[in-house]
Amino acid sequence: MIFKYLFLLLILVISCSENSNPDGNNQNNSNNTNNSNNSNNSNNINNHTNNNTQGFQLLSLPGVRYGINMGHRNQGWNDSETADIAQAAGANSIRVSLPMSHLETWGYEIEVGDVQHYHEIGMGRHLVAFLTKPIAECSTAPSGTADWELVYYMPSGLYEPIWDSEGVVNPDNCWAKYVFDTVSVYHNYIKIWEIWNEPDWISDWHTSLDWWDSPPSKDDLPRFNGSIFNYIRMLRVSYEVIKHVDPNGLVATGGIGYESFADAIMRYTDNPEDGSVTDDYPLRGSNWFDVHSLHYYPIFGGGNSDSGIIGFENQLTGHMDVLTENNAGEKYIIFTESGAPHLVVGDNPGGEDYAANYLLKLMLVSHSHGVSGIDWFLLTDTAAAGDSTTPFSYMGLYLDTVDLSETSEAQITQAGRAYSALKTLTNDAVSVSPLDDNLFFGDNFRGVMIEYPDGEGFALWAVTESDENAVSTITFSTESSLEVYTITDPENPSEIIEPGENIEIILTSTPVFLKPAQ
Repeated sequence: MIFKYLFLLLILVISCSENSNPDGNNQNNSNNTNNSNNSNNSNNINNHTNNNTQGFQLLSLPGVRYGINMGHRNQGWNDSETADIAQAAGANSIRVSLPMSHLETWGYEIEVGDVQHYHEIGMGRHLVAFLTKPIAECSTAPSGTADWELVYYMPSGLYEPIWDSEGVVNPDNCWAKYVFDTVSVYHNYIKIWEIWNEPDWISDWHTSLDWWDSPPSKDDLPRFNGSIFNYIRMLRVSYEVIKHVDPNGLVATGGIGYESFADAIMRYTDNPEDGSVTDDYPLRGSNWFDVHSLHYYPIFGGGNSDSGIIGFENQLTGHMDVLTENNAGEKYIIFTESGAPHLVVGDNPGGEDYAANYLLKLMLVSHSHGVSGIDWFLLTDTAAAGDSTTPFSYMGLYLDTVDLSETSEAQITQAGRAYSALKTLTNDAVSVSPLDDNLFFGDNFRGVMIEYPDGEGFALWAVTESDENAVSTITFSTESSLEVYTITDPENPSEIIEPGENIEIILTSTPVFLKPAQ
């Protein structure tokens, strides 16, 4: 999950929103052109292609998606119980883990009841499931590899034909069989299928500099143990199978960090020799995914929550530039991991205000740029205060739950309260967009415009380069009444602003919300 980024770029965002039910799981995906490929390769039976030649356009799923990485910290709680506290802390979606090893052990329908529960409690908005961890019999891992390490080895049999015959998956391609069986069971509940988790993870970011000109090799990628050509092959196999089972399902890259890795995906094909275009490997990697899934952590850039948001925007812009330069076509973008610690660990940024403010700004700013959702990392801390030397242990919406008996005993953090308030204040939002520069006047502030079913609202905050104590006074005019809400009391307005001109409002580092008066 750890990435460092080098490139600071200006923000360029092209956004196109679909108009449909934000909680639906069967949206029309306009970038899927389901044409059969004419190659004589048996891999191409039922081949669905998306031959992108028209630049890049960012698509956005409807509504706001506030996701969560739940983890399995308390082994005494099942996934439904864990989801209940995630819902209470503000999440309306989940990044679901459906590893092959789990489904092969317990049966492919083992998670159906839990996934149904997510929808029942209001956490079914554009669900993401990531596919990973082949069983030993379907792994390229050396014999005797520990079970926990199998998640770091690509599946075997990827270059076996995908299909035996029309609509019949080839069991020798065990990844194709796993994807087919999983999507067949869960496609009515899952919207986005994320392929692997962080295939571009490396311990030394300098390695990523070579990927702009050279293909990432097996030796470069310790959490995939295959080449970029192999990863593109896995995307292709997954894409063909998913589109056969559910033409409306969306295929996502696996939580990418490095722009150079994304560029390599789109430069090469799945040709195992050199990634070149041939009759058997006619399409480059950008043709085999609908959603570009990214990971970002602000701690590596230092600074306060505002600096973290600038870093987020730089990464988003960098990846969008790569998509543009490679003529990637119509794509969605999601971030399936981002988080900030509510405790200071070592020299890393952290603190209750830092984590809560970063969470709020991240969710608002990302949606204003057309991102189709964020999955916060993580639901709970993974250590008690002082017991860990990594800031990743303290990014929870709750304190560590490992020894608790009941979910009612879980202690919510300030970040969790902020997430819950955000959902209360914006869950019904139709869309979020950048703030119009001509509406508010002042210095050192930011904000977004929120379209509600009954009118236009705003989220606004002061910015600073140093801490979480920014203050700024701004003025604006309004022709309609607005209710002012804070995250400390999201149910009741703290103030009613009547129509008028040159109205003053004092902002702090924590966003304040202006909603149409009821």
